[in-house]
Amino acid sequence: MANPRLLRYPALNATPPTYRMTPDQIYDYDLRIAEKKLGEDPKARPQDRKVIQAFMKRIRPQGISIGRQAKYVNLLHRCAQLIRVPFSKAKRQDIEDLVTRLADHEFVVRGPIGLDWAGSFTKFASI
Repeated sequence: MANPRLLRYPALNATPPTYRMTPDQIYDYDLRIAEKKLGEDPKARPQDRKVIQAFMKRIRPQGISIGRQAKYVNLLHRCAQLIRVPFSKAKRQDIEDLVTRLADHEFVVRGPIGLDWAGSFTKFASI
C-alpha cells in the first residue's frame, strides 16, 4: 500500500491508462479492410479470391498476428492483380514474370529478419 502522506499528491495517485494500443493499431494494419478490398476488387479473379481466403482460413488458427495476416492479404491481392493466369494454373514462367513485375513496381515487404516478400509468397505457393 502507498504511504498515506503521499495520497494528497495527484500525480502519485494517477492510475495507469486502461487503453493501450496494440502494434496492429499503431501501424494501421486492418484485416477487415484488406479483406473487403480483396472482395470488392473487379480485377481479382474469383478463383484467386477463393484461394487467398482458403489460405487465410488456414493460417488464422496458427496464432499469426492480425497485422501479419493483413499484410499477407494485401500482398496476395497485389499478386493476384499482376499475375496473368489464376494461381492454380500458374507455371514457373508465370511466377518469374510476377516477381519481375513486383520488382518493377518497387513492391517490397521486409520482415524483422530481412525476409522479403518472396518468402511470404513461397509459403503461400507451397500450401
